[in-house]
Amino acid sequence: MFVTCGPCTPWSVERRRVRHIEHYRVMGSNIGRCLFLMGRTDEALLCYAKSFEILKAEKSEMNVLNRGYASMWIGEALASTDLGMAAAFYERAIEVWSDRIPQRADEALRALSSVSHLGDSRAAKRLTCEGFVKSRLAGGRRDEHSG
Repeated sequence: MFVTCGPCTPWSVERRRVRHIEHYRVMGSNIGRCLFLMGRTDEALLCYAKSFEILKAEKSEMNVLNRGYASMWIGEALASTDLGMAAAFYERAIEVWSDRIPQRADEALRALSSVSHLGDSRAAKRLTCEGFVKSRLAGGRRDEHSG
């Protein structure tokens, strides 16, 4: 399938394999964002998950900031179907952005307050986020993940 959305260029998005892996570091979340805005949430979550996984391994400051976007956008995509997972990803974005981009952290905090009861520990939420991403990359659906 080929995806085009505004400033995004056509990219081949497959269920288990991403062809342009070197570009995914930069474009994966943006492609996912386009898909999400087109109402293609499951495809968007796959793009976000792949981008999240790649960005997690790299330590540059830009990748750290992009991890915040990937987390925020996964939270937005899940907010209508899985409030607990949405909250976990919003909190992850807050952690990433709080010292670097406070205004983005505030945006994530507002999103978190709309979906969360703030009872879980951050460590548990981190494991939940990691489990969700691994499940998505393995071909799982949002209702098949576990914390």
